[in-house]
Amino acid sequence: MTKNSLFTIFFISLRLSASTIGGGYILIAAMRRIYTERLRWLTEEEMLDITALAQTAPGASAVNAAVLTGYRLHGMSGAAAAVLGTLLPPLLIMSVLAALYGTFHETAWIAGLLTGMQCGMAAVLLHTVFGMTKSAVKKPVHLLIFAVILLAMLVF
Repeated sequence: MTKNSLFTIFFISLRLSASTIGGGYILIAAMRRIYTERLRWLTEEEMLDITALAQTAPGASAVNAAVLTGYRLHGMSGAAAAVLGTLLPPLLIMSVLAALYGTFHETAWIAGLLTGMQCGMAAVLLHTVFGMTKSAVKKPVHLLIFAVILLAMLVF
């Protein structure tokens, strides 16, 4: 088990943010895999709570999850390290892409690449939803509530 130093928290957040494409939910899924399954720094319950809180707080859910995870692991300095690591890659990538957008936005292979990435993101999201549902549903009534809410969301 690796020690959860500030540098380690920063580097993990930086690596996850730089290597995940698809937004906050994809990043949260990657955080879950690293922090709960690989490093075992957080329990499945803690990660589920972090995910729920990150989605209810205003702002980007990935940044909220980074704040909560960093805080849980190393207090305020851990939250700062995790946020810095999470925000740095998209800031740099978006700056470069904004500068190059006019040149490449009509290229066919780039459009195909983006379409393929959307399919991959959908698969990762489904995997995460099913994994987190298994840990959240402890009684049959929980599954019933989930089904009712899901149905209501699809209908309305």
